[in-house]
Amino acid sequence: MIENRISGERFETLVAEITKKDVPRLDKKFWLFDWKKEHKQTDRVVYKLTTVENPDVIQGLISLKDSGDHIFVHLVESALFNWGKEKLYVGVGGNLFAFACKQSFVKGYDGYISFESKTQLLGHYQQELGAARIGSSLKMFVDTIAAKRLVNYYFPDTL
Repeated sequence: MIENRISGERFETLVAEITKKDVPRLDKKFWLFDWKKEHKQTDRVVYKLTTVENPDVIQGLISLKDSGDHIFVHLVESALFNWGKEKLYVGVGGNLFAFACKQSFVKGYDGYISFESKTQLLGHYQQELGAARIGSSLKMFVDTIAAKRLVNYYFPDTL
């Protein structure tokens, strides 16, 4: 579920693997990261977040790798119109991380995910996702308790 920042209206979301039809919409003029390059990587899968009402508009993207005992988040990004104080929708990033946790539960990894943070986002990920740092590095993880909280919030009735 994501929420329109202006109207407060909430929209059910869908997460699906990107398709060939989506590739033209991964152009660098719309995204900070090179998602076309990411999509070509054979060791990971790129997923898109859309709303049920408008499945043709990509709200955000996430690239996941099955690490054998947890899910590693290579990249995650909200669409440009969902950035900053003037963003259109709230909850895109949380939705994508919750999806990664959900995939971890499906694989039998107890919800564990890991990722590398940018310095300025460490506190945000701790507060919003319940993530913890691995030592003094920028690597972070989400454990079972935090993963259940995220999945239950964004994908109720799935665990």
